[in-house]
Amino acid sequence: MLGGKLAVLQALMFDCLAFDPFSLFDDGCSSAVETEIDRHYSEQLGQLEASGAAPELAEMIATFRKEEREHRDAAFANGSEQAPAYPLLAGAIRLGCRLAIKLSERI
Repeated sequence: MLGGKLAVLQALMFDCLAFDPFSLFDDGCSSAVETEIDRHYSEQLGQLEASGAAPELAEMIATFRKEEREHRDAAFANGSEQAPAYPLLAGAIRLGCRLAIKLSERI
């Protein structure tokens, strides 16, 4: 019963039954996370390539970065920037990702 009321409320709020704001939130989260992961992988790859150290690791990171870019691009193609309050959502998520990366570098 509650699910039906939520569906009606969602339809009224977003003015059409085909629009699913929760998928936009998912895509909004994905594009934000993947943007930060791409940035992090690019920094790591740049350092490895500049030093010439660990070419196998550099190749793996390049492969991972390519996959993350595909995920990010798919999220943008799905309309991630149309999520309600996307700039705020993406900014908060990206900040959280940067903090998690910095923390993981120290552990």
